[in-house]
Amino acid sequence: MKSFKVMIVDDEILAIEHIKSLLDWKTYGFDLVAEAVTAKQAIVLAEKTRPDVIFMDIRMPAMDGLTTSKYILEKRKNVKIVLLTSHRDFDYAKEAMKLGITNYLLKHEMNGTQLSKELKRLREDLLFEREKEANVISHNLRQVVAESPNSQEAIEQLEEVLGDVAGYALMYVKIDSCFPVIEINEGDLRSINLQKIVKNYTDNLATANVNIVDSILISKESLLVLFESPSKLSDEQLRVSLYQPASIIQKVIIEEGITATILLSPLFKKIRELPNIFKQTESKSSFLLVYGRGNILRIQDICKPSINNTCWNKLVQKMSMQSDLGFKDKIDFAFDWMTSGQFHPTLLKAVCQQLVHQLEQLRKEQGMSSYFELHSRQKLNIDEWYDLKTIKQWFLKEHNMIINTSNLSSKYSKKVELTIKYIYEHYQNELSVETIGEALSLSGDYVRHIFKKETGKTILEYVTWYRVEKAKELLLVDSLKVYEISEAVGYKTSQYFSKVFKKMTGMTPYEFKDNVGKR
Repeated sequence: MKSFKVMIVDDEILAIEHIKSLLDWKTYGFDLVAEAVTAKQAIVLAEKTRPDVIFMDIRMPAMDGLTTSKYILEKRKNVKIVLLTSHRDFDYAKEAMKLGITNYLLKHEMNGTQLSKELKRLREDLLFEREKEANVISHNLRQVVAESPNSQEAIEQLEEVLGDVAGYALMYVKIDSCFPVIEINEGDLRSINLQKIVKNYTDNLATANVNIVDSILISKESLLVLFESPSKLSDEQLRVSLYQPASIIQKVIIEEGITATILLSPLFKKIRELPNIFKQTESKSSFLLVYGRGNILRIQDICKPSINNTCWNKLVQKMSMQSDLGFKDKIDFAFDWMTSGQFHPTLLKAVCQQLVHQLEQLRKEQGMSSYFELHSRQKLNIDEWYDLKTIKQWFLKEHNMIINTSNLSSKYSKKVELTIKYIYEHYQNELSVETIGEALSLSGDYVRHIFKKETGKTILEYVTWYRVEKAKELLLVDSLKVYEISEAVGYKTSQYFSKVFKKMTGMTPYEFKDNVGKR
């Protein structure tokens, strides 16, 4: 049940306690968030707690309830104010209805039945108005973000509906997707309703300092959430206040089997600043590869370098086939350059195109399947393309694998060479002597015999060794879990994988990750 906030204002503390005790407010969908005994205190608390309903005593010293109500209604037009009156104030209260006061109740005749009727009526009105208000906000927010021809009018309507607050902040939620190292069709993103997640957890996303205004989908992989702050916050206060709801959203997304990175904007005072803040946020979302996935970042902490033509030409020249640099040197040069603060998605794409082209040439020379063919057979692991570090490791690993394959020609017979190539390309699947022999059109017993004779290992021993070597590489990727790695290298359970890994290396996967990975 959606809950609405209530403040009670009366200069008599006993009167406040009496009203509070008349019924169980939560049962009717209301939370008592504040109580004030002076008009000045009421004005301060109304701004701080932003109640939906205020029960206001009409007779108070210094400033009466009517004057106080006028002041509050000027700041927040959508708050419901119920005046608490006596018989002698009856005509006075009736006149106040014309000024925006919602209703009036006779203070000394109020009982639980009368109050419950009033709360039911208030709740119906609030639900209707909030739904109507939410539709107005959502429609106009989309107009502003999309920079439609009516965006200026939309900003004005938002300012009218939202009223005066100390400031606003944006939260930009983006599902992590791998960088297109190779131009392949990734298919549709995993189906996940970002907006539904936020709507379902709206009540949990409010903190002491910020309230959620609305959320809109920017695309199927990104969502914008607008927060408002009743009081002025420092950068650190805002970061802490937004980190909690960001963590909740991330946790729910992880439960769906994917990750998201969340960007937080600085506080801005006027809603008309929103288009510019949104542009900054969206443009910086292209630079998340430097930080990896599953992070919560402030946009002011994300560096967006400008790349000049000289730098561009130098990098492309170094990556070209005509360059005198070796393949590994090219990788080191390009990725060291980008991780030193010169990263740009367009540059990375150009680098990947050059490096992939050279890898494809090497694969062709060795009679190996192209990356496009591997992808079509779902043999291409793209889980390492989420940040610069793992993309670099993927290139190095691929190059090593191709070089190792090319070295087979001088060491083994053609049939053993084909067997090893098959293991390299299919180690993630269930492998046996029979399946390998059938794939290569060779007798299983014959393959078993010549393989052991030339390599000194059985096929099963060689498969296990290669899987463990691949697992070692993956264990150096911080974002991958052990159970994910066990599946990636062909083991059905992480328990069995851990047992095999320890037998081969003397360490569990976790010990390897902690000890070797840190070094």
